[in-house]
Amino acid sequence: MKKKLLIVDDSFVYRNAVKKSLAEFESEYDFLTAKDGQEATEIFKANLSELVLVVMDIEMPVLDGVGATKAMRAISTSVPIIVFAAPTLVGAKKALDAISFGANEFVKKFDQDNQNTDQIKDDLLPKIRSFLSFNKKPLQKEVQKTASIPSAASSRLLSEKIKNVSLICIGSSTGGPDILRKIFAGLKEPLRVPVLMVQHMPPVFTQQFAGMCAKISGQKVVECGPREVVKPGHFYLAPGDYHMVAKNSNRLELELTQTEKVCSVRPAFDVLIRSLDTFPGPILYIVLTGMGEDGMKGLKATKKARDIVIVQDKESAVVWGMPGAVHDAGLADAVVPGIEIPQYINYLKL
Repeated sequence: MKKKLLIVDDSFVYRNAVKKSLAEFESEYDFLTAKDGQEATEIFKANLSELVLVVMDIEMPVLDGVGATKAMRAISTSVPIIVFAAPTLVGAKKALDAISFGANEFVKKFDQDNQNTDQIKDDLLPKIRSFLSFNKKPLQKEVQKTASIPSAASSRLLSEKIKNVSLICIGSSTGGPDILRKIFAGLKEPLRVPVLMVQHMPPVFTQQFAGMCAKISGQKVVECGPREVVKPGHFYLAPGDYHMVAKNSNRLELELTQTEKVCSVRPAFDVLIRSLDTFPGPILYIVLTGMGEDGMKGLKATKKARDIVIVQDKESAVVWGMPGAVHDAGLADAVVPGIEIPQYINYLKL
């Protein structure tokens, strides 16, 4: 019996556009469709044993994507959910509400009038491939418990070294919103150092994402402005379509640029890392799930002996592209399950 993919949208045209874009999966998976969140939840429950992925619109009648995500997660947390959202403040807020209820990722919804299946292929297909591969990993929960993490002795040494850092930098891409939500939920006290963050995400969504992270954690999380003087205990998220660049003078400042994309993305983690080459203190770099190699070349060029690099482990990462590239280049000091990363950040509490 074939495994199943569930496509949810109130537009027949859009459902068909998504199905056509996913034609490469037809030989391996059956496509189920639903026109609203209530119907989708019923199909989800009835087909749970064969279902491997849900792709769902946010704006729908009867029950929207946020409500459907909440209902599905009450049934099961194991099936990945990707939501479509319009690139508006309302769409971004709803997408991140869905993330807070357990959706794993979102993609920007294209203009239906254009029926642009190419954009679905460009934005959605890579994420779907990643989540389907992640879904096939055997015994995810059991493997995660025995993942390659520092030994007790090396963990103590690592924690002592972390306590000396002056700055934290975090980079992530596909699967990032979900693991970042979990990381922020594990941060319970203010930090004594600033944190700079790059999550590959479209414009508009980053502002809303910063607000969600602040609400979850009680931390001071902001989307970086055109010019920011970095303050201890503050988290600065690079805005969509802008590189975030550190300027090192008597005090650390951040600027935004729209120079060419790096690793095919803007913002790019590599750009931020390279801009910190002359930063005077030790830095803790955390590389999370994501496609590609963003971050590896920057770390290869600028990492100092005093710096620490932690990468998310292969078992808990949706895509081990970014963390895997750093690991394979011999730049990682520790490989850690995503759910354990907050404990290392918490060493720097105020």
